[in-house]
Amino acid sequence: MQYDTAHMNVINSRKYEISFLVLTSLLLTLVSNLPYYSLFFNNFDDRLGVDWTALEIAYKITWYTLQCLFSILLVSVFNYYWKKYLLPKMAPLVITFPLSTIYNLLIAYGLLKASMYFADLTVGYPFGEHPTYMYYLWKYVYLIPSAVLLSYLLKLIVKKRVVELTNARLIEENLSIQLTTLKEQIKPHFLFNTLNTLSGCSHLK
Repeated sequence: MQYDTAHMNVINSRKYEISFLVLTSLLLTLVSNLPYYSLFFNNFDDRLGVDWTALEIAYKITWYTLQCLFSILLVSVFNYYWKKYLLPKMAPLVITFPLSTIYNLLIAYGLLKASMYFADLTVGYPFGEHPTYMYYLWKYVYLIPSAVLLSYLLKLIVKKRVVELTNARLIEENLSIQLTTLKEQIKPHFLFNTLNTLSGCSHLK
């Protein structure tokens, strides 16, 4: 029974963590893409010198949204779940921090190359290859640290929740012990022994 309860707690905790990462990544994606979404509401033909239909804009915005969302999710999930397996156990911060930085830079480089490759296969380079490269590069400059901070924020929330649950469990166990003690004290044989003891004391007097 205790195993089943613990197993359910782990499953519920994992669902909460995944939901948090997905929702916050989606929010960060929407905020970071707001300037691009503004193409829907501005005269993009004259301002950018392109002639896109609404369907083409929707297609391109869908790509940039999914690309951004996947990047944030990958970095945040890596830092929250997987990074610990690549770091030496019980290592000091002076070792883990540079290693974490290197891992995230490698992921960012891979994402940058993959974004350019798949963009060429899907939406192309609307403003030229170099401007598109710079667009992805500068986007990852703030997206990668944001995703890392997102994973650490979740760790702090989960840690705080674990402490709260541990304190609640200790309080519950303490109350359970007190209740058990009271039950033992009101058992008939305990009362009988207590009365005999009191009676013996009175005869001695």
